[in-house]
Amino acid sequence: MVRPDIKRGTDLTDQELQELNDLVHHLHHELPENHIQINHVEKTNPLFYLYKVEGRIVACQAYTLLRVVTPFSPHPLPVIYINISYKYAWANTHVKNFAKESNLSFIKQNIGRFWYFKKFILTFNTINPKLVERVSSIFDVYYPHYAHEVPQEVIAFANQFCQEHLQMANIDFNAHLVSDKDSVNNPVTEENWQKMYRSANPKRNQFFKELGIYTETPGHKVLTGSHMFFIGVYSFGGWLRKMWQSQIKR
Repeated sequence: MVRPDIKRGTDLTDQELQELNDLVHHLHHELPENHIQINHVEKTNPLFYLYKVEGRIVACQAYTLLRVVTPFSPHPLPVIYINISYKYAWANTHVKNFAKESNLSFIKQNIGRFWYFKKFILTFNTINPKLVERVSSIFDVYYPHYAHEVPQEVIAFANQFCQEHLQMANIDFNAHLVSDKDSVNNPVTEENWQKMYRSANPKRNQFFKELGIYTETPGHKVLTGSHMFFIGVYSFGGWLRKMWQSQIKR
């Protein structure tokens, strides 16, 4: 497994910034050429985990950490926002589990060595049902969920957090924590959808479709530009309850 270079956004070289933007545009052609600078470095200056093969960035993940008041505790909690998470599909042999490794490293360094006994929030914007299905399993409570409504106070928190702390001035999440469409039609081949986006849980895929995050055409899925804001609430007690409930259901 490739070990990451870890840098603040303001410490990235011009070459690294160019390679990061190239990686982003490999999947999202509609984003501005300097997307990393204007939408991440200038707004929250996140911590970047850069995975390189022969000196070239092939995958990356970036994080912003804040401590804010949330609906999930009477006291301020650490809130981790995953700014970006991208990799080239061909780099799987080198960085297959880079996201999991980065998450654990960042949480240990910033929440603490005994992080699993503490309470914290993980958030990110996504268009990926497969990602949500995988990540949601570790949280006692998470939003949005295809079987439950999102409480109004959680929607209000999401809007305030993104607008005030992440400088997303135009964000306005609906009742399912989905942003308005940006009038983008980004086709994804069926092969790439199966590899990168499709959840093993059909209900999850259907939920994303019903929310308008993607549509279907013959041989393609089309990403519409809408994004889901995922909020996961981790606590040790909640995690134990979830594990116990899963054992009972068996």
